[in-house]
Amino acid sequence: MSQTASYHEKAYVCLHIFDASRPVLLVVRSDSDWSFLCGAEHEDTAANYRVVGRGHILDRDPTLNDLADLAPNWEAERASATGEWVRKPYGGGMKANCLGQPPNQRMKLAWRGGRVKGKGSILMAAAAPRSLCAIR
Repeated sequence: MSQTASYHEKAYVCLHIFDASRPVLLVVRSDSDWSFLCGAEHEDTAANYRVVGRGHILDRDPTLNDLADLAPNWEAERASATGEWVRKPYGGGMKANCLGQPPNQRMKLAWRGGRVKGKGSILMAAAAPRSLCAIR
């Protein structure tokens, strides 16, 4: 993927994807937002998620490029890092894995200059936008 604006487009990830301890097994595209998730169950708090540049996740796992044409409001899931992607429409009623829903819908988060704003609180995201390149 080239160093374009889409490379730095925001993507939501769970901590397991952020720290590369698990593979991406679930990709959700709600509206125009991307979520790359491990598929495990997590506590339903913003502390379990980060915002990163989408290109950094794609660089780490080139098989995700197979989903570049995933339409808005669709999701793709696979059983393992080498498994085939199964696509289906996303209706907002995703099973309770990773987020239950993509973080942008579940917590109604808004990305503002390195911060993730939720109801009544401001949580720092992974880093300020210029530091997003630091993710391995």
